[in-house]
Amino acid sequence: VREGCATFFSLDTFQPKPSNDLKTISITQVMKDMSYSKNIAPEWHDAVVPIKMLLEENDDLRESIEKLGHVVQISRLHLQNGQTIIVANTHLFYHPIADHIRVMQCFAIAHELSKEIAGDGFPFILCGDFNTDIDDCAAILVDRHTPQNFRDVQQCLNTFQWKADQGDDNAKEKDLLNFPELTLPESFPVVTSVYQDHPDFTHYVKEY
Repeated sequence: VREGCATFFSLDTFQPKPSNDLKTISITQVMKDMSYSKNIAPEWHDAVVPIKMLLEENDDLRESIEKLGHVVQISRLHLQNGQTIIVANTHLFYHPIADHIRVMQCFAIAHELSKEIAGDGFPFILCGDFNTDIDDCAAILVDRHTPQNFRDVQQCLNTFQWKADQGDDNAKEKDLLNFPELTLPESFPVVTSVYQDHPDFTHYVKEY
């Protein structure tokens, strides 16, 4: 694709990094694993159930997610003084009515981060292009919880289509699907936004 992820670090600050200290993980694969209860950390078993059920019951959503190529990069960087910091970098789905997918992507990233930092106590930074505000899809990371049908995720869940010509003439007659309540387990560390106050804008492109 024309855009993706890259993590750069300065050799003036950090030691050269072994290749096994950099992981590039498919977010789609993490969500597929959730739907099959594979590679799930024990403390996350209950937390992933709502996403598992949502994917099992919604073929269109599952097929849409399987087409996405987004990743999260997780790097263990070692300062020149020997201290270690974990840096995660991502780029979430851009579509303006895909908040439901971005919430799920944030949830999946939290799971992968929790496995990487488990027991080590190393500080970590999660950065990237989230295509969302911190109080929207990314709120699950800071608040650790999003209620059922958080903000506009129900509308996105019921209206998002991979292609505009795949519309369903009877869509208005169907019962609305609910986007589930999501909660991160207590083992996931407290995350704080780098922004003390929300900036007026974080990037500037046409029609945004």
